[in-house]
Amino acid sequence: MAKSKIVLANQSKLLRDMLSRVFAKLEDFIIVQEIENPSLLADFLDQTDIDWVLFSSMHHRAKREWIDDLIRTHPSVCFADIALDMSEVTFTLMNNPDTEVNDLSLEEFIAILESGCLCQSNPQDPQVL
Repeated sequence: MAKSKIVLANQSKLLRDMLSRVFAKLEDFIIVQEIENPSLLADFLDQTDIDWVLFSSMHHRAKREWIDDLIRTHPSVCFADIALDMSEVTFTLMNNPDTEVNDLSLEEFIAILESGCLCQSNPQDPQVL
């Protein structure tokens, strides 16, 4: 099985470091790049084939136009917004509404990334968790 390629685009160094350590121990993932400022993401995605972008927003409910732009230009990439102000992750992908998942454990989050099920055509698939 091919490894899922991940970009960590978290402004929080603590979150980037924690996620980097977690994924370094898992065989199914490879962190291709850590980007401190999500505004640098577009150039990187233009040059690389990535499966997941994990990022964090300070204000989870705020409109993220930059994500909409990236999704249009990179429709095969799945984005996971790990909220710093709530206990939820929002998965965003082309042609699907945002899917919010609350109170995830690390194990459940990794299972979602491994299955890629939220990046399929039906984000309401009951096999998600």
